[in-house]
Amino acid sequence: MVRPLAVGGEPLRRAEAFFATQLIEPLSGRAARSAALLRARHRSLRMPDALILRSALPLAAEVVITADERWADLDVGLRIR
Repeated sequence: MVRPLAVGGEPLRRAEAFFATQLIEPLSGRAARSAALLRARHRSLRMPDALILRSALPLAAEVVITADERWADLDVGLRIR
């Protein structure tokens, strides 16, 4: 959303339309603790990224899609694409 917000116009409209269709789940304390443990094991992983990955587990996500190539080698119990 940062880039679409910066440029506005059509990119912002597309981003807002996309996110309007997405499920946003609240973060549980259990997921936050699990994310902190993941972050402790993978120091290159930033806490926001760890929160995203751990939030996917209770949702039974089949895959997490990212453009972040640093996630490719992580062993986090999820398929990362």
